[in-house]
Amino acid sequence: MPLTASQTRSLLQSPLFNGCNTEHYASFLQSLDTYVLPRGEMLPTSVVPESSLIILLSGEVEYRTVNGTLFFTKKAPYTFHLSAFVHKDQAPAYFPTLQARKTIAVLTFLPIAKLLPLLRTDSALALNLLRLQSESIYHLTDISCRFSASSPSARLAILLLQQSAANQMDVSFGIANLARTLDVSRATLYRSLSELEALGLIERFGKFIQIVDREQLLHYLDTL
Repeated sequence: MPLTASQTRSLLQSPLFNGCNTEHYASFLQSLDTYVLPRGEMLPTSVVPESSLIILLSGEVEYRTVNGTLFFTKKAPYTFHLSAFVHKDQAPAYFPTLQARKTIAVLTFLPIAKLLPLLRTDSALALNLLRLQSESIYHLTDISCRFSASSPSARLAILLLQQSAANQMDVSFGIANLARTLDVSRATLYRSLSELEALGLIERFGKFIQIVDREQLLHYLDTL
């Protein structure tokens, strides 16, 4: 179905179009369709046009591996740069996919062929696309650091440092989901929490994990 007025506004609120002159985007916007992803279902690559970006217009999605490991959760509006969808012929069967989380998620696909005329005439759009691609690479490097850590406790420490700029991490999404994010069992996660707590590096209260001393937590990682 074509984008509604509210969906079009959500799309243009994406960082991809920040500072762009969207007055001449009318024909491009009218050519786009929406895709509704039911709650709990994964996005099949077969529905995504070749060489397309994916924009989450509403809802919330998770990026998971085939064994259920949670990489990250994103809320609308958000632009995905997933090579599985940009180059589907190169994507292995085990490549992670998007899954609607608590409610349905509404997506739209931006074929690169349709974006090219805009990229040639709107330098802000081209700059935004480069910026988003750089952020995507940085984010994937973060994930790589976490999963290459020497121990589950180190994985937890890295995740806390990555996601808690205010030295506090909200874990109201559940211990089970946190364990899946780290690709460990709940028992292993509890042991890791207890280890970092016993070392005086973190504190737990309610739905939050507090970093007691960021520098000491970094030093802990250096000594492993």
